[in-house]
Amino acid sequence: MGRDIWETKVRSIKLTDNLKDCAQLLSGLHNNSSEASLKQIKNFLSDNNYRIFGLYDPFNDWKLLSVITFSLDKLNDINIITVHDFITQIDERSKGYGEHLLAYVEEEWAEKKRYSSVIISINNKNERLENFLVNHMNYSFYKDKYIKNINNA
Repeated sequence: MGRDIWETKVRSIKLTDNLKDCAQLLSGLHNNSSEASLKQIKNFLSDNNYRIFGLYDPFNDWKLLSVITFSLDKLNDINIITVHDFITQIDERSKGYGEHLLAYVEEEWAEKKRYSSVIISINNKNERLENFLVNHMNYSFYKDKYIKNINNA
């Protein structure tokens, strides 16, 4: 039985955390080994402009349900968030976890910290994700990227 979305917890993933579950999940996205993903995660987290957040089930031994990686960037002097990776465990999809995690980045980072846009680049064709971003999360497709302007006024 799945957890109610409101019973899940978003947590920042840090270098001091056990990164094994995160590496395993991201290795499936990138079709590489867990060791290669672990190295990539450590490099990512060593840079102050990069963040990784996970959505966890605290009632199931803090099972990692979904991961999002992003960087804090500037484009023509405009602060933007660039999402690099966004994945939910295969057996946990279609439960609202990805939406919850992406909304967290939009609200807690983009809105509250005054970033004007969230940009998502998808390397592999994924019709289901593209439909989700455009029709459910209100992103616009422009030049191979999905963009959502954040109202910071």
